[in-house]
Amino acid sequence: DFINIISKDNSDKIISVKIIDENGREFCTLLNENKLNRIEKINISQIPSGIIYLRIITDKHVIVKKVVVLH
Repeated sequence: DFINIISKDNSDKIISVKIIDENGREFCTLLNENKLNRIEKINISQIPSGIIYLRIITDKHVIVKKVVVLH
């Protein structure tokens, strides 16, 4: 029911994470106020089963990850 996001390269600071479904509907945007290299405990329990995309913006990159949610 939770996702943890941690930067492999400790010099990358995560700015925000956006959760989007296959139809482009945005579930939430999380801002990392303290600009650390991780965001812990993103609650996905309210997101329906299926494929979602995590759009992770760091101070150096924009990364998109595909995640399968099964409840």
